[in-house]
Formats: sequence, C-alpha cells, structure tokens
Amino acid sequence: QDTRILAEHPFSDIRKRMSVVVERDSTRLVAAKGAPESIVGICVAIQQHEGSTPLDAEGRRRVLEAADAMAERGLRVLALAERPLATGEAVDAAVELAERDLVLLGLIGLEDPPRAEVAAAVHALQGAGIRVVMVTGDHPVTARAIAKRVGIDVRQVHRGAELDGIAEPELARLARDTSLFTRIAPEHKLRVVRALQGQGEVVAVTGDGVNDAPALREAAIGVVMGRSGTDVAREAADLVLADDNFATVAEAVKTGRVLFANLRKAIRYYLAAKVALVFASLSAVLLKLPVPFEPTQIIVMELFMDLGASVTFVAEPPEEDTMSLPPRNPHQPFMDRSMQSSIVFGGLSLGVAVLVGYLAAWAHGADMIQAQTAAFGAWMIGHVVLAAHMRSERQPLLRTNPFANRSYLVWLGAAVGLFVLSVTVPVLRERLHLTALDPRLMAVVVAAALLLPSWWEPWKWLHHRVGPSWMFQGE
Repeated sequence: QDTRILAEHPFSDIRKRMSVVVERDSTRLVAAKGAPESIVGICVAIQQHEGSTPLDAEGRRRVLEAADAMAERGLRVLALAERPLATGEAVDAAVELAERDLVLLGLIGLEDPPRAEVAAAVHALQGAGIRVVMVTGDHPVTARAIAKRVGIDVRQVHRGAELDGIAEPELARLARDTSLFTRIAPEHKLRVVRALQGQGEVVAVTGDGVNDAPALREAAIGVVMGRSGTDVAREAADLVLADDNFATVAEAVKTGRVLFANLRKAIRYYLAAKVALVFASLSAVLLKLPVPFEPTQIIVMELFMDLGASVTFVAEPPEEDTMSLPPRNPHQPFMDRSMQSSIVFGGLSLGVAVLVGYLAAWAHGADMIQAQTAAFGAWMIGHVVLAAHMRSERQPLLRTNPFANRSYLVWLGAAVGLFVLSVTVPVLRERLHLTALDPRLMAVVVAAALLLPSWWEPWKWLHHRVGPSWMFQGE
C-alpha cells in the first residue's frame, strides 16, 4: 500500500521482460522481471547477503545454469532485478534508458503442472492420428520437461528466434517434423500454422491470450479457453472450452467421429432399405407376379423403418476403434464408394430375403394374400436384422454388445411383435390384408430374414481387410 507505480513498460515478446518505476518510502526504483536470459543481459551486479557484487560473464553463466536446472524440473523461471533511480533521472524515460545497469535479485520458479488428464488426452489424440504440437513462449528447458511429461515428441525443439529469416520451404519442413516450439512470438505461431496448412494439414489451435488471436483466427478450428480466455481470443476462435480442459478436445474429437459415423450409418441403412423395396417390387414385376406389398403395408413398413433408423442409429455407441482410426480426408465425398457399395449390397441382401419368402409362398401354392404376408414378414424381421449388422461399419456383430443400444431393442421387439399381432389379431389382419401362414412357410420366411441379411458380415470383412476396391473401383 506504501508503494506507488510511477511508470510502466509492458511485457514485450521481443524484450521478454517488463518493468515499472515505483516510489516506496521516498525512494524511487526501477524493478524488472522476465525471462532469465533477458534480465541477466541488462544486469551489471548481483545481490548477495553482504551486498551487491559485480556480475561478470562467469556469473551470468552460473545464473543461467541455475535457471536451466530449475526449468528441467518443469518450473517456469522468472528473474527479478532492480536499481535505484538516479537523482534527476526522468521517471518516464524511454524503456532502453530505464532498463539498464540493474542489480539481479534472484530467480523465482513457478510450478504450473499440466492437469492429470492432459497426458491421456494427448495419447488419445495421437492414437487417432492427430499430431499434437506444443507452441509456447516458455523457456526451452521448461517446455521440454512439460512436453515429455504429457507425451509430446521432444526429439526436435526449435526456438522462435530460429524461425526468423527462414524461408517458407524450410519452415514447412520444420513444421512437419517438429512437435515443440519454444520462445514463440505471435508472428511465429501464425507462420507455423500457415506452414502446416500449406501442406494440406487441417490445423486446430488452442489458446487463451491476445497473442494467440492471429493463430486462432487463421486455423481451421480455433479453440479458446472459456474461463481464462481474453475477449479478443474468444472473438477470434470458433469453439470455446467452458471447462478450460485440454482433455475436452479429445472428447470433442471422439464425439464428432461418433456423430459423423452414426449419420452415415442411418443414411446408409435408410437408402439400403429403399433399394430392397425397389428390388423386390421390380423383381416381382419382371417375374410377372403381383407386387409383394399393398399400399397400407408399405405405409407400416416405412413407418417402422423411418422411426427405427432415425432413433436407433443416433443412439448408437462408439465402436471400439473409433479413436484408433486416422482422420477422415476432408475432401472425401460423404457418399463415397464405400457407402455406395454398402447401400447396394445391404439393399440386395434384404431384397433377396423378401423375394425368397414371397416366391416360397407361391411355390407352396399360396394365394396372393398369403404370398404378401410372407413378403411382409420377411421384411419386418429382415429389416431389423439388417439394421443389427449395419450398427457397426467394422466391428463383427458377435463382438457388438446387443444391450448397448436400448433403442434398437425396442425397435426389434416392436417390429417382430407387430408382425405376430398382424397375423393373429383379426382386426389387424383385415386392415393390413394379411393372414396366418403355414408353419413350414413361416420357417422359410424367418430363415430367409435371418440369414440373407447376415451376408453383411462377410462384406464388412472383405471391405476392411481386402479393401473397398473388391466391389467398386476407387474414387
């Protein structure tokens, strides 16, 4: 309370220090703090117990060695220095005149350890094919210690000063091979982001300060800390982390992958069911048979299919390898060859199941209502069986937890239950134009509905072990 600030020289990324002119007990002082190498360079003496002594080159070397030793423990090291303001010396003198001939008071080590969950988040992102690059203004030794603690590659470390004057091709090589940049200024961070983007990388940047704003704005995804972030950083960012937790980034990546995968699954299944309906109907016409479904039956089928697809696949939990796959190519079309082939193959498997039940009824000498009942039963059972296989793009059905998605269980029970009721309850049979089936014909219908969509499993194996080109050529 007895100290009054008379002038201030703010922190600069170039100077790596800040200073103030203060008045205390009628004494005026210049006090400075900053990076050890910056402060030591403007000191001419060092404070000892018995008083100040001159600071020569050997003394500076020992001070910087002590700072490095502290930094190796992951401490952020600051050096403190001061000098009395000379009589008649201007309080508002230029920074170069104020920050000179200081007496080094000592070093302070601030411990700001990474949160416990950061290392796991870095590991998860790396497993997902995402390279984590640490770009910091910290001392190289401190940054290396923290990076090693959280699992970031420290085999190559470059300072911001090294980037000055480097041509863009060389910077692109450094950005590609380096995961730790230290003593970085805002313009350096911006150049690193641009160098990575120039190589086709999709870059996300996290930050919280005003100095991070240019890089946040330039990145494909700017992520700012919600609690500690400045207003300028928030305006430049695309996403705000409300909990200031880097682990949330890994969770966001996982959630995004699950949402995208489930959207693909829902659309793929929906279109495959349409292919099945068209295939079964056209095949019957080509065989000079009546169409297998009446309009009221199609309405019921569409209702179950639409509701089931929209609810079940949205609630599908992530597959085991969600965070072990490489990032998706942003230029890859949503309806790629893989999706096209799965729609065709899945639709044909369900369509053939319906057609087998329908033709089996005619072969048993059934009338049109019995044949349509067989086709309806094959559809109602087969479309939920196909959905069970399509719940996973890569994981075999036998390794999928059947109870992980309760929406699917409700859908399955409702579909099978409706078919049973529609052939046993007179009012439903009348409204839907269905009838009871001969046990042998019913066995054929159930077998076709269970087995034929199951060919989806070999398709998954071929597609992900042999490659998508076995059925369709590449993009």
